[in-house]
Amino acid sequence: MSLWDLPPRDLAVTLFQMIDTGTGDAAYYADVTQAVLTLAVTAPPGPPPNGTDFLARLDATWLERAYTGDPPRLAAVRAARSQLPGIALRYRTLLSRLGPALDGPGNLAGADAWYFILEGTREPSVAEAQAMALTELAAALATSQGTEPRAILLACDDYSAVSGKVALWQLYERGRSLGIGVQVSAQSWPGLGGDEDERYRIAATADGGIWLLRTPYPQPVCELAGTRRMVETATKVIGGMWGDEGSSRVQHAWTVDPQTARALEVGQAAYIHAGGCTWVQIARPKPSPLPLPQPPAQPVPTVVIPPQTEPDTAPEQPPPSPPALDDAFGAGARP
Repeated sequence: MSLWDLPPRDLAVTLFQMIDTGTGDAAYYADVTQAVLTLAVTAPPGPPPNGTDFLARLDATWLERAYTGDPPRLAAVRAARSQLPGIALRYRTLLSRLGPALDGPGNLAGADAWYFILEGTREPSVAEAQAMALTELAAALATSQGTEPRAILLACDDYSAVSGKVALWQLYERGRSLGIGVQVSAQSWPGLGGDEDERYRIAATADGGIWLLRTPYPQPVCELAGTRRMVETATKVIGGMWGDEGSSRVQHAWTVDPQTARALEVGQAAYIHAGGCTWVQIARPKPSPLPLPQPPAQPVPTVVIPPQTEPDTAPEQPPPSPPALDDAFGAGARP
């Protein structure tokens, strides 16, 4: 996958967001970094085709040569000259940690499906940068006018482990605005986000519905499904027999019963959408208990090939000559 396929302006912003920057007094260096990245990516030769070319541009001599005929940008290069070595060092380290995964020849439009593995446990900061880059690539594909229109689904498993750069609720909202379907899964309710507000915001933006499997703490998801009105009827028992008197009342009950969700088995789930719930059972394939009749054995056709005979190679014998010419030409013939 190639990160460098992004449009130049988007590439500069993405590269800036992939590193950590400070606040307060350190914001000055963040502004300088952003300015240098924009100068390097939007230079007259065109955007860099790979990481090696990008790192070569983070040099004062290269930038001054590229903007020789542009006095305002040339002045900006000279103003940031003292900061260029440090910026180049940071991005050399970042690209080295990312490895070749985002510096390859592929692009999202070149295949119908892509599968990415991000090392969110071993290298959280690297995985966060990769997740943000992949999100930007998907957004660029969805808004590109030069590619064939297509439906895009971005499925993320345990996205909370790599959500440091792009929050999950931002991913949902941005996907909706770009027409990208986003499907996110987590092992538990706390795994959706860092705090309760973020978790509820993520669940509330799931317009396509929520799939709920067995979990020991289903109450927050059940609350999102709301309640339904039901009639509760009571009848008096008199002397061990049903009486004629009774009462009924309308009360609210769980649309998704938490106790039912806790008792789900393998292959069972609840689909929650628009205030309703559908309980589903996925049938697991099992071998048939009935013996299947075996088809009758078909005779194997046999082909008999006769043995080849050697051709007769004896020379033909000429016909015997008559003993006399009289026999061939009749009596009285002379030579």
